[in-house]
Amino acid sequence: MRFFWRFYTSLRGRTARRFFWLFGFVPFIVIGFALGLIDGGKPGVPVSTIVVFLLLLWPQVAILVRRLHDIGLSGLWLISTAIPYVFLLAHQPTPAFIGQCVVFLAVLILGVVPGNGGENRFGPTQGKLTA
Repeated sequence: MRFFWRFYTSLRGRTARRFFWLFGFVPFIVIGFALGLIDGGKPGVPVSTIVVFLLLLWPQVAILVRRLHDIGLSGLWLISTAIPYVFLLAHQPTPAFIGQCVVFLAVLILGVVPGNGGENRFGPTQGKLTA
């Protein structure tokens, strides 16, 4: 239980590809599809979608920051993923959609690129399911 709490809340350390896919990317995609099925077809953004998004925002940030750490990059690179939403706020849907596609691709690439072997400035390689 302690592992999951740390995994979904801590910005420290690293997240290996296997854990990124199993506990990060896939569950969030499944939840997104489930929300689409439940709330799909309703006008506007349903309150349930907003609540789930807000509840999952921090765990997703934590996982992505640690994945960036695993490949030797600062978690500050995650700020660049906010760029598409600036276009949305400016009511420019086409650049926002393209930006969201680029961010989605970048997250997929994060899941494919191997981490730095051994220890790096963010800590040792993540191995077993221990906290």
